[in-house]
Amino acid sequence: MVNFITYFSVGADNWLVANPRDMDGFVQTLDQARPTVFMGVNTLYAGLVAHPKITEVNFSNLRLSGGGGAAVIAATSAKWQEITGQIIREGYGLSETSPVLTFNPMYLTEFLRPRACRCRRPTSSCWTTRDGRSASARPAKSAPRARR
Repeated sequence: MVNFITYFSVGADNWLVANPRDMDGFVQTLDQARPTVFMGVNTLYAGLVAHPKITEVNFSNLRLSGGGGAAVIAATSAKWQEITGQIIREGYGLSETSPVLTFNPMYLTEFLRPRACRCRRPTSSCWTTRDGRSASARPAKSAPRARR
């Protein structure tokens, strides 16, 4: 949903791959779509980089590769970068609160190692406190007591 709503709102094309487990069909769809933005989970990226025909796909339009849902493995991002020229930027969020709270900035040129992931920036629609914590992570103020 995040991908659909975000890019649909700016007039982008969205391609639905109904069966991403059909890697031959998926690679063929990527070749036809020539995406500028590609979002996926680490398992999907790992399957794609292991596919023998992925190097035949034209990724010259690709400007952003994003991963979420689980941690992106550095080796997967490195292989993806070899093929596409783009690192996989990680996003973090919770479906039930906000699909994306933080996302690695666009100026990164190499994949962040796990300890360096603290550099993520809140998305523009995420309220944060001065210390960088999400506003929803602040301790709630207790409700005023009713007078008797």
